[in-house]
Amino acid sequence: MKARDWTALGAVTATVLLTGFAFWLSYEHLHDVSAGHGLTSSRAWAWPACLDLFIVIGELLMLRASLARGGMDWWAVGLMVTGSGGSIALNVAGVGKDAPTLTYVVAAVPPVAALLAFGALMRQVHDHLAVEAEPFATAAELTAVPPEPAPEPITLERVEIAPPVAARQAPPLVFGPVVPVAELLAGTGPEQAEPRHLAEPVPRPERTEPEAEPKPEPAEVPPGVSVEHVTLAQLWLKSDPKLTGTAIGTRLGTSDSYGRRVRRAALELAGASS
Repeated sequence: MKARDWTALGAVTATVLLTGFAFWLSYEHLHDVSAGHGLTSSRAWAWPACLDLFIVIGELLMLRASLARGGMDWWAVGLMVTGSGGSIALNVAGVGKDAPTLTYVVAAVPPVAALLAFGALMRQVHDHLAVEAEPFATAAELTAVPPEPAPEPITLERVEIAPPVAARQAPPLVFGPVVPVAELLAGTGPEQAEPRHLAEPVPRPERTEPEAEPKPEPAEVPPGVSVEHVTLAQLWLKSDPKLTGTAIGTRLGTSDSYGRRVRRAALELAGASS
């Protein structure tokens, strides 16, 4: 055993002996007082317990309240004060009138010593039990911590992108009337009728512009997350892809769980846009 253990054992042994001797002396004197005032032997031995047991009960109740960390048990204090006060008063009063002062002191020492010694014993018992119960209290505090709520699921609406419309191919442009070689050899006199394909203007085909492809709508930001925060997170992640949600929450001045939701939303929106 360590020196500290031997010291504690010696203190407990001395306290127990002092408590036993003090209660025995107080009990004997109260027995003599009760026997001198008309109580028989059996009742004279039982009568002092009506006072001294109040001290024991009060100290034990105070020990229980202290271990339970329930604050001061005033009912236990009242029982202890009643028992110790009555024991001291009756020990002193049992001396009688016109006795020397030292006789009163001798009568008062045992109940006072019993009160102090028993209180010191309960204090040592309390310290020993509190040290043993400390690991269990720590484990109970650790298990009582509520778990962190799971992050809310983020749902992104899928945007359907219409397939591109193929541009219509325009017909080849005609830059002038085509005159057959036979007509050119036949001549171009005034009496000759103008060919039909020269008299009628050649219609120019209308050019059709290809239809513009519809632009995909931007993905919506999940509920509970600010658009500005998601935009800032996207900028930060571009410069530092390893930035965590906790760091984002710290920069935004929000909680860690909110920073993680903003980071997930920024990554998902970046993936959808790419």
